[in-house]
Amino acid sequence: MIFKNGSEVKMTRREFSKLAFRWGAFIVLGGVFFDKEYLTLFKNSSALAIDDIDRWVYSTCTFCAVGCGVWLGVKDGHVTAAKGMADHPNNWGYLCVKGIYQYQVVHSKKRGTTPLIRENSRLVATNWEESFNVISQKFNEIIENYGPDALAIYHGNQLIQEEYYLITKLANGGIGTKNIDVNSRLCSLSATEGFSRSLGESVTPGNFEDLEKADCIIIAGHNPAENHPVLFYRLKRAKDEHDPTIILVDPRRTPTADIVDYHLALEAGTDTVLFNSIINVLIKARLIDNSFIEKHTTNFDTLAKSVEEYTPEKASEITKIPADTIRKIALKFGEARSSLILWSVGINHKTDGTRLVNLFNNICLITGNIGRPGTGPFYMEGQGSSSGPTGSITTLPGGLEFDEDEDRKELAELWQVPLETIPTDEGIFTTEMLEEMKEGKIKALWVIGTNPMLSMPDLNKFQNALLKLELLVVQDCYPDTSTAKMADVFLPAAMWSEKTGTFVNSERRVNLVKKAVDPPGEALPDWKIFRAVGKRMGYSDLVDFDSTEEIFNEWREVSKGTKKDMYGITYEKVESQRGVRYPCRSLEDPGTDRLYSDLEFHTSHGKARLITARFFGPAEETDEEYPFQLLTGRVQQLWMTNTRTRLSPDLMSEVGPPFAQISPEVAGELDIDEFEEIRLVSRRGAIELKAEVTDRVLPGHVFVPFHFSEAPVNFLTVNEVDPYSKEPALKSSAVKIEKLQQD
Repeated sequence: MIFKNGSEVKMTRREFSKLAFRWGAFIVLGGVFFDKEYLTLFKNSSALAIDDIDRWVYSTCTFCAVGCGVWLGVKDGHVTAAKGMADHPNNWGYLCVKGIYQYQVVHSKKRGTTPLIRENSRLVATNWEESFNVISQKFNEIIENYGPDALAIYHGNQLIQEEYYLITKLANGGIGTKNIDVNSRLCSLSATEGFSRSLGESVTPGNFEDLEKADCIIIAGHNPAENHPVLFYRLKRAKDEHDPTIILVDPRRTPTADIVDYHLALEAGTDTVLFNSIINVLIKARLIDNSFIEKHTTNFDTLAKSVEEYTPEKASEITKIPADTIRKIALKFGEARSSLILWSVGINHKTDGTRLVNLFNNICLITGNIGRPGTGPFYMEGQGSSSGPTGSITTLPGGLEFDEDEDRKELAELWQVPLETIPTDEGIFTTEMLEEMKEGKIKALWVIGTNPMLSMPDLNKFQNALLKLELLVVQDCYPDTSTAKMADVFLPAAMWSEKTGTFVNSERRVNLVKKAVDPPGEALPDWKIFRAVGKRMGYSDLVDFDSTEEIFNEWREVSKGTKKDMYGITYEKVESQRGVRYPCRSLEDPGTDRLYSDLEFHTSHGKARLITARFFGPAEETDEEYPFQLLTGRVQQLWMTNTRTRLSPDLMSEVGPPFAQISPEVAGELDIDEFEEIRLVSRRGAIELKAEVTDRVLPGHVFVPFHFSEAPVNFLTVNEVDPYSKEPALKSSAVKIEKLQQD
């Protein structure tokens, strides 16, 4: 049943989906929908059969890093519905279209139900015993012959924290390999590195409430209307209630632009120039907090000198943003009582991503916009647990450092392993793995819960590197992903609704998923697979856990006293509080709403570092042969490599074939009609897809979603990385557009 402004309107599910696709959907309990003017409400929508449910199970939506509270409805042992948690502080019962239809992927016939092993070029069914024996024997053989670093592990952020911790413990404390990385290397590491360099801690200091309390918000390289719809709703509600100034910096006019006061459609790759110019204006207009700068920062004189050349006039020549507009938005930011900068992977996916984050930190710091409500640099992660508090390639668990002897000693004592087992430096980064595999230095790769054959840059090279391996193990919920199809051994894993554990969202809130149903067939939770492999490799003492709660309790002890302190968090506390923000240092501690409220930064001198950033241009310049800058991103219905969302009939019902957005001017010059087949070509590969002609894209640019295995956009992208974070520059590739010959 659908209600519009109090009157009943009948609508089919397909009609509802069309409207949701066109304008965006937010669902509370049965459903709430907002039209273009965000006025029309839909409640108790037929999209959900919520009356015929045996029980509702506490959970968290694991798609993006908003971390919405969710109730999963179970009927006859199957997840058959999802609804927002009305008293959850992140979403108050609202869910986006992905969240409301997430239940449809749980029992898909595409799920992996039995281990597979390659025989005569085919993956055939086997059993767990044989799979574990093959893997453990080959891993140990490779370690004995070539050393532990010949084994690399690459996992996704869809693991619960407990699994994240356990695989890190097995790698660093047992096997001894330093080559373990996580797919946040492809999205979040520039943000975490930028935070660490400036502030001394690798996470967003504020919370979602700050987005609603700010008087001025700059959104850069982020499209929350499609990527984080519930967060976008919160921004829209704040706009309606107290009208903050919202400034969008994005080469493309995304749906987010519909609510902003200023849209700065700059030339792709020129963000560094723009934000240096904003600092230039703030200093010249004396809209800086000199007392704060003197007491709480270092290196201001160097920063001020570095931005002298970035006048609004010079910035305008490079960015194509009018000089007066640059001045105006800088003054808006500096004059506001509380200002905030919000960004996502559109900033990180550049060779200067870390430096841009440093500039965001600089702008907030010199204006005193940090540590107070409504202020600060705010990185919105693409998916939960991207900041990796339980360990990643850049740090040991808890943010302990590889090169700090005391940190390594402390961890070795907690784990009761020899100190020499724990690596002394971080391993190679994900994007470098292909070179190591190509050269034969990495002999085996264990891929867990991610699909790098769609997400890695320069996919042709990566595919060839995988073929050089002696053993490729893929552990996933689905055996038909681009990566799983190349596996020597496939291990079927349980998904979030089939296990209990914790996730962390972008505001450091730890929340809980609880097991609702059993996994299909012989599939196992990832932590049980890690335990089995670890035991067979000879590391029983390290992995001997009987539940995820046992793992979490050990992690609490490891985190105690670190910057990632979760000692005061328990499963019961998380459920009763609807999530707890870390650091949380005792059972009486409710959690930390906001970092740096005491203006003590996590650096050796307690002051934040102001770090300069010069403009070097995009990773790959356009030229006469390849004249278009390639932009990549998401659409509202799909997520990441579309491994899960492709299995929801309702999400896919309004998603057409792969497409590329081009401007009307470009379409006219190349004589390309709407929905006509075109080919995009870079120096690394080519893909074919349909043209979508729209004024949302500037001339000289082309936008392609990265979800589609039928047209993998990363066959086009350059394999250049940020020098600090080693994150790939997926938003900086040059392409040409070819019109396909018609039959």
